[in-house]
Formats: sequence, C-alpha cells, structure tokens
Amino acid sequence: MPTPTETWRPVTRDDASGLTQLQIDFGITDEMLGYARDDYEQPHMEYDAESDTFLLIYNVPSDKPDTDGYLSEPMAFLVTDDRLITVGSHDVNNTNAAIAKTVARFGSESVYSLLWQCLLAITDNFVTLVKQQDATRRQIATRLREHTTKKDLLKIAELALSADFLVRATIQNTAVLKQIHASTRVPGITGTQGEQLEDVIIEADQIAEMMNLSSHTLDHLTDSYNTVLNNNLNDIMRFMTVWSILLTVPTIVSGFFGMNVPLPFAHEPLGWIITIIIAAILWIALGLLLNRYIRKN
Repeated sequence: MPTPTETWRPVTRDDASGLTQLQIDFGITDEMLGYARDDYEQPHMEYDAESDTFLLIYNVPSDKPDTDGYLSEPMAFLVTDDRLITVGSHDVNNTNAAIAKTVARFGSESVYSLLWQCLLAITDNFVTLVKQQDATRRQIATRLREHTTKKDLLKIAELALSADFLVRATIQNTAVLKQIHASTRVPGITGTQGEQLEDVIIEADQIAEMMNLSSHTLDHLTDSYNTVLNNNLNDIMRFMTVWSILLTVPTIVSGFFGMNVPLPFAHEPLGWIITIIIAAILWIALGLLLNRYIRKN
C-alpha cells in the first residue's frame, strides 16, 4: 500500500478499519463507501452535497499476477475536504504507483486538477497495456504462420476476449467523464479544471479507439485462422469421402462374384485375376471421374 500524503489517502477495499476511519475523518456516507468497496461497480459519478463529497468509479488496468490476458477493474476516487482518496484492490499496484508519481508532481494543485492528472496517468497505463497486447498478438501470429497449434489458437482467443473487456472498460470510462463534464451538480469543475477535464476526455477517447482497433485486429486474426481451419477440415472430409467411395468398388465386385449363383468366369482358372482386373478398371475409371469433378468445382 502506498504511503498516504497530505493530499492523497489510498485505502484498500478489504481494509474495514481504514474505510471506517474515512467516515470518521471526512463524514463519507455509507452509500458512497458501498459504491467504493464494490468489486463489480460500474463506472459512474456521484456527488453528495451535504458532505461535499464527489465520487468517481473508474476502470483501471489490473496487474493481478494470475490473470490470463489483460483485464481491468474498478477503482473509486473520492474528493472531499481538499483531499483525494482512492479505494481499490491489492491488484492495482501499477495504478497506485502512477498516482503516487502524479501526487508528487502535482500535489500542490487543486484537488480536482490532481484528480484529472491522475486519470491522465492511468490512461498512459492503458496505452502501455495496448502495446503489450499488440506485442503478444504479433508473437502468437508469427508462431501460427510457422505452425498452427491448438495452444496458440486458444491464446489468441483468450487475448481477443480480454481485448473486448478492455474496449468496454475504456468506453465506460469515456462515458462517465463526459457525464461529469456535462453535469452541473459538481461545484468547482470550471475554468482551468474544466479544460483539464476536456484533455482527459480527449485522451480517454483516443485510448478507447486504440483498444477498439486492437480488438478488431484480434477478431480479424481469429476469423482468418478459423477460416483456414475450416478449409483444412473441408479438405480432409473431401479426401475421406473420395477414398470411401473408391473403396466401395472392390467390395461391390468381390460381393458380386461371391454370390452362390452361376457367374461369368466362375470356372476359369484365372477367374480371380479377372475379377481383380475388373475391379481395378472400375476403380481407376471412378477415380478419374471424381478427380475431374473435384477439379471442375
């Protein structure tokens, strides 16, 4: 957990005593803390005029070590009594580090200016995430071009799924920022602070577009390899169908000459050779017909 400063107090969701202390020190309501401690809260903003507390739920990159792919999770930002309070899980160390650097640099500015600067830093973390995702995609695509394996196909599918999650996360972030910009409920977001918020919205829009482009690229890559696999499967099924048809010829000929009725060549010393020749001729003729049909279609 980062060290608190005069302008920033970080708290984890499972720190019951820390959350209780927030209520004692700043009069934060149970409703606000309920939003802040919810692991699955969707991005939105709230303002409590009585306690003069502003709440922002914002998606941030998750650095959970056992996470497959790249995911995000909500973090709560509370502004009250000229203090920035963050409530998150233990899996947002990179975000906390970015906030700590931002506080060290812009801690003397107004608390809302500090909040917007922190959101810009979080946006930079999303940019890093996109670059890592693209690098992973290129590595997997290179391996797939050399040799298509089930393991790499599953990895690219997981990567595409996590990209979809990140697209939704960044779109939600952009939506809540625009909601704040259009809101008249939050005092103090005017002038320079309003311009800073507009800068954050522009950056959030750009990262959402980057995420969307990366997601589309992964979808196209997945669709391309699905098409290749389907074509390979069709080729295999065609091969098996042709051979199953060809193998019926000897069976039909041998079955015909195996009937217990008078048949041509039944008493010939070389009758079995004649039946083999007949089967071979029919087999070759049918093979040529099938080959011509396949090439034509």
